[in-house]
Amino acid sequence: MLRIEDNGKGFNPEEHLGPHEGHFGLLGVSERTKRLGGQVSLTSAPGEGTIVCVEIPLEPGQNLIPLGGTSVQPASEPQERSVLS
Repeated sequence: MLRIEDNGKGFNPEEHLGPHEGHFGLLGVSERTKRLGGQVSLTSAPGEGTIVCVEIPLEPGQNLIPLGGTSVQPASEPQERSVLS
């Protein structure tokens, strides 16, 4: 699970810019996550900040291969890191 949270301005998700305005960020994240059998959730409100969660299921013992090519074992316990702007 990847969770990104900020304490910024937030926005109304129903009114966010999308592909019709040339912005593909959230759509791209959603499409890639679905291809991997995962789910994306977005929580935001004006003045409240934003939380984006991406969950992708892994089989037990499956190795992850990052871009650098070094094998990494999944963490046995869920880990959360918050980045505040």
